[in-house]
Amino acid sequence: MRTAGASPGEEAESRVHVVSITSLKGGVGKTTVTLGLASAALHAGLRVLVVDLDPHADATTALAVRRGRGIDAGHLLRNDRRQRLSEAVAASAWSREERSRVPGTTGRLDVVPGSAYSGIFDRPDLGRRDLKRLQRILTRDEETAAAYDVALIDCPPSLNGLTRIAWTASSGVLLVAEPALFSVAGTERTLRAMDLFRREYAPGLRTAGVVANRVRQEPPSRRSGCARWNGCSPRSCCDPRSSTARCCSRSRAPRTRCTTGPVPRPPPRHGTSTRCSPVWAT
Repeated sequence: MRTAGASPGEEAESRVHVVSITSLKGGVGKTTVTLGLASAALHAGLRVLVVDLDPHADATTALAVRRGRGIDAGHLLRNDRRQRLSEAVAASAWSREERSRVPGTTGRLDVVPGSAYSGIFDRPDLGRRDLKRLQRILTRDEETAAAYDVALIDCPPSLNGLTRIAWTASSGVLLVAEPALFSVAGTERTLRAMDLFRREYAPGLRTAGVVANRVRQEPPSRRSGCARWNGCSPRSCCDPRSSTARCCSRSRAPRTRCTTGPVPRPPPRHGTSTRCSPVWAT
């Protein structure tokens, strides 16, 4: 398949399906989702390559890659015209465990290890040539790339150079979000940035989807818990459109118990007021 940023005259035909896992906001479980997808593909018998472009290299740590056996992602990008993909690929401990658990499996999970050195490319002023560094590496070493069914790129939580390098080399972008205000707003900004990037650099880039991570189903007892606080109905307490004060929150932030009535301390100035106290969720 043709990578997203390739022009018809470039050597850009790649058989591996390349997906970037992206989130503008940190702490939403982006690396965890990457590892979960890699694990599922491995158990399905697929050949998976994880490219760790996050300078924190958490995916590399989680996959228990043995260091010192090759170059890391930062040096691979730095010397993209001289280094080959095969010089950076390292086997993960997960792959070894899968082979011992399922003898004869065709699945494998290899890693291009991350490092803090890749941070030299995580800046907003990269030119078109720099954005194509990873794309050139994947397409030039065709033999190594063809050994995998899917490549998952773990991007840093930003829209700077490393994320855009990953997007240029990818056919799809998978966004990770959690049900929280700042994360949803960050996802919306990422989609707008993808639209601009697609128009200028990668017309074939598509959105592979949005993963809603850390979604919890609240039990009915917790949803109606505010009714026991003030004797009001769950709908009137929890519905933000209700005229009654909202007594419970659906997040794990400190829940707020609100009562309407005379305030003993200090004395009310207007007869009635609203008294709120934080109640930490357990």
